[in-house]
Amino acid sequence: MAYTVIWLRGPLPLGTKTFDILEDAAAYAEENLADVQTQFNATAVKIVDDEGTPHYLKAISR
Repeated sequence: MAYTVIWLRGPLPLGTKTFDILEDAAAYAEENLADVQTQFNATAVKIVDDEGTPHYLKAISR
């Protein structure tokens, strides 16, 4: 199963990156929160599997 990290600004997707392992996707999201918020004003990050089921959602406070 594939897991896709989706960076959001409000309801708009800013970018995605896909991983084969959920733990790798979650680690990538956590490690890059501050950078993506600073560069692109992201407001949230979520991880979904290839069926669209959410596995992780985190709002980014300013």
